[in-house]
Amino acid sequence: MIIRYFRARVHEGQCETFAKLFIGEMLPMMRMQEGVISANIGLPHPGSPTEFMMITRWESMDALKRFAGEDWQTAVIDPAEADLLETTSVEHFLCPEGIAACRTQSS
Repeated sequence: MIIRYFRARVHEGQCETFAKLFIGEMLPMMRMQEGVISANIGLPHPGSPTEFMMITRWESMDALKRFAGEDWQTAVIDPAEADLLETTSVEHFLCPEGIAACRTQSS
């Protein structure tokens, strides 16, 4: 399993508009993607008033690539949200269940 961590900083004054898209459209759309196990979001707080995040868990790299394409290491940005965003980043991690093959057996 793969964890995808998406982070976005929106332009000043765009939080309310982006939040409506993020909660009302993007989160439901992500939850409907084939191969998504879970999708959760985080909204801005006083310490980072323009930052949003979404964490998705994918059943496999193939499932993630079906969504994001071969350039899966970059953010997938809908044209409706592009002008609202100042910066985005994406990071990926293996779920603990997905690293069993990396463990070595001790003798």
